[in-house]
Amino acid sequence: MTDKLIILPSLVLIFSVPPFSPAIAQGAAVSSANGIDWQAVGLLGSVLLAVVTFVLIWNRRLRQAVRKRKQIEEELRENARMLETGGALKARLSQIAIELQKAASFEALAQTFMSQAAALTGFAFGAFYLLDEQAGLLRAVGGYGRMESETGLRHFEIGQGLVGQCALEKKPLSITDSESAQIRITWGGGHIDPGEILLLPVMQLDTLLAVIELGALKHFTTEQRTFLDDLMPTLALNIDILRRNIMTGELLAKSQAQALDLASSEHQLRARKDELESQQELLLAQRRELAAGKDALAQTARELEEFNSVMIGRESRLIELKEEINALCARLGILRPIRPYGTKRRRQSPAKARRYKMPSSSQPGKIPPEMKGYAVAALVLWTVAIALSALWNIQQMKEKTLETALAQAQYAYLKDISFRRWNAMHGRVYVPATETTPPNPYLKDISERDISTPSGRRLTMMNPAYMTRQLYELMKKESGILGHITSLKPIRPQNAPDAWETKALQMFAQGRTEFNSVEEIEGKAYLRHMKPLATEKSCLTCHAKQGYHEGDIRGGISVSIPMEPLTAIERGNTLRLAAGHILLWFIGAGGLFLGTRRILVSDSKRRRMEEVLQASEEKYRNIFDNAVEGMFQSTPGGRFLGVNKALVQIFGYENAEEMIAAITDMGEQIYVNPEDRLRLHRNIEEYGRVEKFETQVRKKDGTTIWVSIHANALKDGAGKTMSWAGIVEDISARKEMEEKLQKHTEEITDLYNNAPCGYHSLAPDGVFLLVNDTELQWLGYTRDEIIGRKNFADLITAESREAFHLNMLLLEKQGWVAEQKYELVRKDGTIFPVVVNSKVITDHEGKFAANRSTVFDITGLKQAEEELNRLNDNLEQRVEARTEELKKAKRVALSIMQDANIERERAKGMLEKLQASSEQLNILSNALEQSPSSVVITDREGQIEYVNPKFENLTGYSAKEALGSKPRILRSGVHGDAFYQNLWQTIMSGKEWHGEICNRKKDGQLYWEQASISAIRNNAGEIIKYVSVREDITERKHLDEKLKQQLEELERFNRLTIDREERMIELKKEINSLLKHTGEEEKYRIVEE
Repeated sequence: MTDKLIILPSLVLIFSVPPFSPAIAQGAAVSSANGIDWQAVGLLGSVLLAVVTFVLIWNRRLRQAVRKRKQIEEELRENARMLETGGALKARLSQIAIELQKAASFEALAQTFMSQAAALTGFAFGAFYLLDEQAGLLRAVGGYGRMESETGLRHFEIGQGLVGQCALEKKPLSITDSESAQIRITWGGGHIDPGEILLLPVMQLDTLLAVIELGALKHFTTEQRTFLDDLMPTLALNIDILRRNIMTGELLAKSQAQALDLASSEHQLRARKDELESQQELLLAQRRELAAGKDALAQTARELEEFNSVMIGRESRLIELKEEINALCARLGILRPIRPYGTKRRRQSPAKARRYKMPSSSQPGKIPPEMKGYAVAALVLWTVAIALSALWNIQQMKEKTLETALAQAQYAYLKDISFRRWNAMHGRVYVPATETTPPNPYLKDISERDISTPSGRRLTMMNPAYMTRQLYELMKKESGILGHITSLKPIRPQNAPDAWETKALQMFAQGRTEFNSVEEIEGKAYLRHMKPLATEKSCLTCHAKQGYHEGDIRGGISVSIPMEPLTAIERGNTLRLAAGHILLWFIGAGGLFLGTRRILVSDSKRRRMEEVLQASEEKYRNIFDNAVEGMFQSTPGGRFLGVNKALVQIFGYENAEEMIAAITDMGEQIYVNPEDRLRLHRNIEEYGRVEKFETQVRKKDGTTIWVSIHANALKDGAGKTMSWAGIVEDISARKEMEEKLQKHTEEITDLYNNAPCGYHSLAPDGVFLLVNDTELQWLGYTRDEIIGRKNFADLITAESREAFHLNMLLLEKQGWVAEQKYELVRKDGTIFPVVVNSKVITDHEGKFAANRSTVFDITGLKQAEEELNRLNDNLEQRVEARTEELKKAKRVALSIMQDANIERERAKGMLEKLQASSEQLNILSNALEQSPSSVVITDREGQIEYVNPKFENLTGYSAKEALGSKPRILRSGVHGDAFYQNLWQTIMSGKEWHGEICNRKKDGQLYWEQASISAIRNNAGEIIKYVSVREDITERKHLDEKLKQQLEELERFNRLTIDREERMIELKKEINSLLKHTGEEEKYRIVEE
């Protein structure tokens, strides 16, 4: 408007000059008569006035242009500074994210966050409140600059106080009136009221995780607020990861507890199974004994019946002979006839007795031929019986002698053990060092083997072995008893075993607990007795270096008892025994003539045998009925003959009678798979018995269970199978646990093979021992091509091999190496980068046995880094180019100003300078139009007055569409109203606003901009317009997010895989333990670290 007011009078003045103004023309004519060309003067004055006016106007506009370019230059410098600051802050954000990922608890996470954030934003007070979802409370888990003794709540409900209100609204709260908030910052000199209190919600999507309360001495700056806002998503992500890690740890602990319970249950089941198998073997042995007893009783019964029949026949024949003799006596006139056999003797009167006379052939001492034969046979039998008795007693006496010798040996062994334990109980026993008791050379490595008393007397340590050797030497001299401590790995050469002791030690290694025999030593008989010597804790003082552990069998103690004194006693007893048997033979021989006695004895024996048989049958029946395992007897065709109570309970019947009556065909009625019954039948017929035959059967109610059957065939004398007898064990619980164990094993194997990272184990020379499927897929090899065949150095590039060998040396030295970067070569020759973390596995001696490594493919990370570097380089080049352009524009503007000052004195040259300045302004205008950054100029009300072509290309809006509109047409909905209110408050106050904005294009697509917005002031300092310079950072934003996600994913996978690997090793140990309890071979080879 001012320019128009200056130009208008100039134009009036110009057009008032003739020929435009007749009056002036007339005056000019008069003047020309006086010799003065007033028309020319007027024209010249008008021209000069117009020139001066244009110079003033152009000078004003030039100053405005220069001032505007300076503002743009300052803005661009500020933008460059903000970009640098933003890059530093992003780098700092990445460092904070890495530090937060190291936290193992919420308290450590809170403390790390407070310390890192305070260092960057300078707040003096902070509190970290974590949301407890179950209790619905915000609990304080950490703080900064807060004293525990200060008043204040340690937890808040949702909506309670400012902390609760921030959690309820899920948006930041700022308090500048610190006195009303009753919060003070404590330091060594007292208390200070904060300048501003800021409460920030930590959100993950729409879910509240925590609330951060901060107090600063001054107000938080925009940069600090922006930094804290950018830090909140990182904090939320780490809280979520830590929460998941804790949950994973709890699940892992629970899984391990379940695995331990499973192992314990399996162990109990195995113990129960062993116990039942022992009972089964005992029952089978008892059944065999009963069967043998039955056969013996039956044979005895048959023999008794035959003997009884023979005796009855002989008795009948004897009665007949007696009757014949009586008849003959009657014919010969003999007065005393022979009494019939088996009749009672009648008492005769003395007178009548005197009338009967016996013939000479019937005198006492005369034995009938028949009876004589019986007497001779009985005498022979009696003699044989006495001889057998004598021999048996002599044998028993010999065994007694051996038992006596063995008892002496055992007593000597126990005494030796007691002396040794007495010695060990006192820790160390010292005795005077003498010629007979010199210091033990085999204890020279023991500290304080030899000591001296205050009086100077020299004492030496006597360990249990040394003391026992001296006792043996003393016993040999006094009683002739020999003793020897020996081992297959002796420290003292004299303790090496002889051939007999070597044989005993080998038996001890197989599980035998003692060994006895009579051997000849130096031409004399000795009873040799030996027991194993277990390693006790006190023994490790001397024998730990041999590799023994507490409980190991490290040798044995043999005791030899001389048999000469005992055999002398045995000979005397033998003589006395022989004399007694001879006397007994004479006594027994006189009673052999009592024939009736033999029948009575036989009959009494038969009855006793029947009682024994009945008792045995009752005992068997009692065992059968009360056994804890199911027992049965059945026909080969599949019908039960007998079942016990346990079997009835297994199949769910009321009693044995019901079960026997209900089941007529086992194969169809109780076997889930009838083929199993046929297979059982074939095995029993072929082998005679079956053990641990596992199958599924049906109970009475139709439910199925798993059972293990042990059965054998009972055959008659001809070898024909009469019936089956066996034991049934319910193994459903064990089967269920085996299925769970199998499923658990499959899950672990699947987790190992299908992990998102590679796993492998290498031998010390670098050869592959184990490798998972993921790494095999990366490399393109099969497992057979890798395991035991390939060296890791063969699969990396030549440039990586030197680093690999150095890392192997470092790994062996310190036990772990992290962040090893190599380039792996696939089978097809392609190369990809990896990061390897390795840990040493040692054997039981602590030597380097192998290394276990996790491998991460960082191809995507490398590409993201390269892309980010490329963008940073492009951004730096663009900033440098723009800076150079501004420097050129500044030089041009200064040159124009200098030329304008010169041309004020020279009007003619001024027009040329003005033209040159116009061209320079056109250049600057073109630079603005062609700027790679989007430029928007609005009035004070926010209406758009200018946009450059970059704006049109970026947003899709044409200049015509944008002019007259407001920037709200670009709103994306990502930012809330508070965001835009803060922006307008900042620029309306005259401050500059810098930050990232997510806007929406005309086609609806979202994009991110790095914006700088500032006010344009007039000479009076009043804000007349706003200018915004924006740069599209969508691609960089996406790359930053992608890089951040990859870093987080990499770290998370690293932590998860380490935890899973530890878990996998523990579970493999549990699986090996369970397999070991079941008697099977261990499936996994694990070397303890």
